[in-house]
Amino acid sequence: MFALRTPMIRAAASARAATTAPAASRGLHFLVTLNDFTDKDALARRMATRPSHLVHATELQQKGILMSGGAILDAPSDSGTMVGSYMMYKAESLEHVHELLKDDPYVQGRVWDYENATITPVRIARLGDAVLEATPKKE
Repeated sequence: MFALRTPMIRAAASARAATTAPAASRGLHFLVTLNDFTDKDALARRMATRPSHLVHATELQQKGILMSGGAILDAPSDSGTMVGSYMMYKAESLEHVHELLKDDPYVQGRVWDYENATITPVRIARLGDAVLEATPKKE
């Protein structure tokens, strides 16, 4: 049903950790990619639903849940057609991500092919001072 890009043992361990650790300390991040449906009315549905989707996404961003997101294009240019989306969520669990997706107007409006979503747990690199410390100094 859903693609989870981690070995099953690791995914099960993550799920256990997600249910036992306090929400504030979890800091779980998930990269989600969804393709749009490909029927002849798919792009029209996307464009009609887009305003409510963007309001919803803005609310999630203001709550610190949606870290980043945007359209997947069919060509590497500004004139590419939107054919899907990616999101980086900070969520309590994999189940929380599914709840977030089901509440999205693009899922409710049959823009995204939710049944074939790819949800990948990720660890965000904390850059900044660590990068400066690891960078060789020029003499």
